[in-house]
Amino acid sequence: MVDIHDAPPWREPVQARSRARVAAILEAARTLIVEKNTTEVKITEVAQRASIPVGSLYQFFPSRSALVYRLCELEMMPIDAALADGLSRVGTLDDLAAGVEKQMRNGLATVRARPCLIVLLNCAGTDPAIRAANFRNTNANAERLAKRLKTLVRHPSRAPAVEALALLICHLWSDVIRLCLMLEDERRSNEIVTQYAGMLSRHLAGLDRR
Repeated sequence: MVDIHDAPPWREPVQARSRARVAAILEAARTLIVEKNTTEVKITEVAQRASIPVGSLYQFFPSRSALVYRLCELEMMPIDAALADGLSRVGTLDDLAAGVEKQMRNGLATVRARPCLIVLLNCAGTDPAIRAANFRNTNANAERLAKRLKTLVRHPSRAPAVEALALLICHLWSDVIRLCLMLEDERRSNEIVTQYAGMLSRHLAGLDRR
């Protein structure tokens, strides 16, 4: 069982040959997960698809959980980078509130363009490695958001509320994305994003006035 507070260990490659081998392993896992529409892929299958010995795979990823966890990290990176870039461009709370819906729509579009990430998110309820990766990712983004919010909110006493709101925003954002992915009606998913973004915007815009 994977503890949501801990990242399953894996070995970072150093040499160019090792980096190429790890890249092949991750790409093989990504392809199999999409083909099978599940993260329940066998290490032997991944090694065979990557054309490497099973023992070589275990040198870098000692378990399936470690492999899935690392893949989650990589798949989420474009969304994390977009959030960091968006926060760097914000000058006021009103700017942040106004940009929430655009940020969410861009994030949803990014997820929809990444078939492996869609499967990973859909399997979050049953795969402990994905839950752990999502938990750590949510916390990291919440810390990033809270740090930026604290520079915009003029009252130091609001810090606990800012931290709680940032964590709530990031946690619920993941749930909203998963809900939108489950809906076949794109109109409904767009309306859900609009409503959620509207709620966040109102909270953010009024944060400094409470």
